[in-house]
Amino acid sequence: MNRRSSAAALLAAALSFAVVGCSSDDTSTSEAGASTASAVPPTLVIDGQPQKLGSDDVECRDILGPLTVSAGYTSTPDGAITMDGFMVRLSDSPEPVVESVLLPKNADGFVPSYDELSGGPAPTVVRDGSQYTVEGSTGMIAQRADTVKKFTATFVCPED
Repeated sequence: MNRRSSAAALLAAALSFAVVGCSSDDTSTSEAGASTASAVPPTLVIDGQPQKLGSDDVECRDILGPLTVSAGYTSTPDGAITMDGFMVRLSDSPEPVVESVLLPKNADGFVPSYDELSGGPAPTVVRDGSQYTVEGSTGMIAQRADTVKKFTATFVCPED
């Protein structure tokens, strides 16, 4: 799978989320292994600059293995998902490994991302109970792979 098809698969996964998530003062479990919670709003810093996310919503899904987290997304009145949040996919293991990351699109319309299949140094993940901190660098989807964005994403998922 090449970089574009990996990124396209990640983007499709991002768009498959219902993004009804939860508010920062709500904790619940929903259908098909999806759990939603956020006692602490998610944060995202790119190249040292804190990012304004579309919402404080976090949705964590662990269907059939890897944990997929969608944080900060909003939707338009017609139901379209805006690209103002981030997604992280972590391996299903006691010591999680970052499989992919999708950050908000930038002013040029490009979407910074990381995918384990496209090589490069993998972001690191630190888990402290239900809080995760993911740090690393991404390339860019769409012929700008030489552009690298350093990021730190923090989010809370409910404990099992």
